[in-house]
Amino acid sequence: MHFTSVVSGVKNIKIGIGTAPGLAPGCYIQGVGKIYIGDYTIIAPNVGIISGNHNPYDYRNHNPGVVKIGKYCWLGMNSVILPNVELGD
Repeated sequence: MHFTSVVSGVKNIKIGIGTAPGLAPGCYIQGVGKIYIGDYTIIAPNVGIISGNHNPYDYRNHNPGVVKIGKYCWLGMNSVILPNVELGD
């Protein structure tokens, strides 16, 4: 992992072969909900993957979601993947 990247909730993140979330600088990967990343997916610098939003009535709580990213995807620089989004292979 790059020293400028942040990965939280690692128990909720499942990654495939040849995938390294947080390896590029400036990434923010938040595993409040589930995150599934397929084989050989490339994650560029400053990518955000967010699997849970704040509860609109109580900002101390999160509403977990699921993020699914397929195989052989390329998440370009500065892209943000929000909860309950699915990207195909």
